[in-house]
Amino acid sequence: SPTTSNGGDTLTYAAFSGTSMASPHVAGVAALIWSHHPTKSAAEIRLALECSAVMPQQYGNVVRNNDVGYGVVNAKNALDMLDSNNFDGCPGTAPTTAPTPFSCSPNEDLLEIRIKTDQYPTETGWTLTNTCSGTVVANTPEGTYNTGNTVYSDAVCVPTGGAYSFLITDSFGDGICCSYGEGFYNV
Repeated sequence: SPTTSNGGDTLTYAAFSGTSMASPHVAGVAALIWSHHPTKSAAEIRLALECSAVMPQQYGNVVRNNDVGYGVVNAKNALDMLDSNNFDGCPGTAPTTAPTPFSCSPNEDLLEIRIKTDQYPTETGWTLTNTCSGTVVANTPEGTYNTGNTVYSDAVCVPTGGAYSFLITDSFGDGICCSYGEGFYNV
């Protein structure tokens, strides 16, 4: 890695190791691979990088170990693997893919509820009620949120054309803003 000294006047090179040095290189190779295969999922790109990595000779034929992980990233091997769509012999399986976007049925509307908790998140809860029938459509009880000053998002499908009431609660009674954080909500 290039390093400088004397206020940038001297350029030298130094050897560093570890995940802090490897991560940017792997991210760059992943971006390169994805630019050649933009329709592939993140899971497929990751699997190609993992399966095509080259293990340094001093570690033998061990495919994965606690010293060097999957080995040294190899862009050409990963590209070849994706070009041929051949993952035979891969030691692992693709990681779980990201969930599909939340969607409702054709006769429902998507309602998103976003809440940023204050410093005492377990005090916050909410209820969504159908105002015509009085039926609770969805709720998050107090005690559900457990990380302070965090934005939580909940998606709820509701019948199209309905009327609903949203009630946010704070068990301590001091609200979610301002003495103990900058909480908010929007529906």
